Amino acid sequence: MARKKERQPPPEDALRAKAEKSVIRKTGFLWLLYSVGSFVFVNAVIIAIWALSDSESPWFLWVLAVWGLGLAFHIAGYVIGFRIGYAREGKVQEQMEEYRSRYAPAEAPAPEPDSETTPGGLESQS
Repeated sequence: MARKKERQPPPEDALRAKAEKSVIRKTGFLWLLYSVGSFVFVNAVIIAIWALSDSESPWFLWVLAVWGLGLAFHIAGYVIGFRIGYAREGKVQEQMEEYRSRYAPAEAPAPEPDSETTPGGLESQS
């Protein structure tokens, strides 16, 4: 059976850069999803309050516009890659460990016990 060629792990700084990028991508997307969800929910409630009130002026548009502008900057920052402060050291270390485990050599299988010995290690008497 042909033996697989063992891959050498990349340098530590390359692993760290890859892990940081992965953590930023994951946490940045979750934060963006939370922001969009909050925007939709809160503005739906505000529009419902306006619709049920006797107000003739659409005051909810001010909230929608200002918050929408902030959300637009948030989305642009995510798309462009301006995501400072989201990467946490613990998550980066976990991701690095996951990447390291991909390069770890496979462990040798444990030897099978002899049929001549019992589980306690004593030889059977025949």
